[in-house]
Amino acid sequence: MPDEADRAADAQSTVTASGPMAAAVGFQSPFNDQRSVIALLADSPRGYQLLNDAMNDSGKRAAMFGSVAVIRESGVHSLRVGDIYYVGHLPWV
Repeated sequence: MPDEADRAADAQSTVTASGPMAAAVGFQSPFNDQRSVIALLADSPRGYQLLNDAMNDSGKRAAMFGSVAVIRESGVHSLRVGDIYYVGHLPWV
């Protein structure tokens, strides 16, 4: 489970890797503030395989949170970048 420092938002993050890498990135739509954009990205065919494996692994999915989840051979590392935004309404039932 992420600690408090992992949950704090960064203004900017830079990620580099010498091997295959993938990421799941989420952000507020620039066209409609009540919509989100989720991008699934990979740098190579092996990166796409890492992404697919992570999405099908419940333990790795549990490690995905925040603005971006970086997926490498070594595992999943999630970051929160920028401000948190909320979309939608969940009524109390």
